[in-house]
Amino acid sequence: MNVLVVGLTPDYYSSPVSTAVTAHRAAMRSTNMGASFITRSIVSMFNAEYIDFMLDVDISELQNKYDVCVVSLASHLGPSRDVSKLVGFLKQLDLKTVFLSGGLDAGATGAQKIHKSLIDLLDLCSADNQWIGVRGAASALYLHRQGFNNVVPVGCPTMYSRFSSEIQTPRIEGATDIAVPFHWKIAANLINELSDHFLIGQDSIDEELFLGGNGQRITNNIHRNIGGSKREIREKLRAAISKNSYFPEKYDKWYEALGAQTALLSGRLHGAICGLTQGVPTVLVPWDIRSREIVDYFCMPVTSSDTISNDGARSAVLNADFDKYNERRAVCWARWSEFVQTNGLEFPMQESNKTQSSTRGYAELLWNDKELLGTASLLRDREDDRYPLSFRRILRNFKRNAVSYYK
Repeated sequence: MNVLVVGLTPDYYSSPVSTAVTAHRAAMRSTNMGASFITRSIVSMFNAEYIDFMLDVDISELQNKYDVCVVSLASHLGPSRDVSKLVGFLKQLDLKTVFLSGGLDAGATGAQKIHKSLIDLLDLCSADNQWIGVRGAASALYLHRQGFNNVVPVGCPTMYSRFSSEIQTPRIEGATDIAVPFHWKIAANLINELSDHFLIGQDSIDEELFLGGNGQRITNNIHRNIGGSKREIREKLRAAISKNSYFPEKYDKWYEALGAQTALLSGRLHGAICGLTQGVPTVLVPWDIRSREIVDYFCMPVTSSDTISNDGARSAVLNADFDKYNERRAVCWARWSEFVQTNGLEFPMQESNKTQSSTRGYAELLWNDKELLGTASLLRDREDDRYPLSFRRILRNFKRNAVSYYK
């Protein structure tokens, strides 16, 4: 089977989105290493090829070469993401199209309606009774509210890029053994010990700060979070960055840097996944629904902002629960395998995990999964809902749909 991948670019672009290229093309440029990670994971697991659909392409040639198309998106589900150019291309392409990597927009509450172009995209990907795969329960509930009853949470494709050995609590002598995938939120919590850690940048905002810019946006975010003097915050940031930081020029360098660490305390969702899939003991600090729904789905090791602020990074890592994550992986991998196979894709499971595969069992597991209910409860009622659906009711609807589908 020949698989084509379209959507987010596999390469990182440092250009600010506002000045990169046209607005539509800029929307698909990965200005975050995590976005590159998503597309590269999909390309790798399906032995696929990526094309930039914004370039001049020969539609007839693509139709003759490929059997199926997979869409690679990230936090695109919401009212503001316009994917109309992508939809137009897919309609021209007229291949079976699978949606398996998307979720709520960063910082979203789920209270607003979805952009019309995304409805068109999901309609297209729902043809032939296919399932739509999203990151977690909150995203699934959000799309159920928009009228899509064929949506299931499957996690993020990046987590299936590599099946690592079990994660153990690391041996840590001090803060210098813990590297930090940088984000302003975790920088705020670690502001007084930030200089003790190796800081790894991930997106174009980090790049501005790490490569000599003033980092005003990050300084302002931290100030709004913890108060205090902006000047003092700026000085502590500069001291930490100048002492021990790294901004990788390319995706491969970012991936290698994370995989080489003793332990990670991550402010970045995909930085955390990148570490875990390479066998690095990693603890995430979730800060929005987008990250929390993936934490719930995979039972990722986590800590809180308060714990970091009060007890420090070392305590946060040493007291994290890695066992629950290790146990959960078998369930998630089996579900993922069944999801992609049900959608007509071939997923060559790694030798270490072949025994975990089930036969169309992920549906039953899904509607009985209490882990999924936690994040769904965080989703706000839709602004125009007089009688909002509970997630338990959504799961009942899903169960009925799943039973009829498998018949």
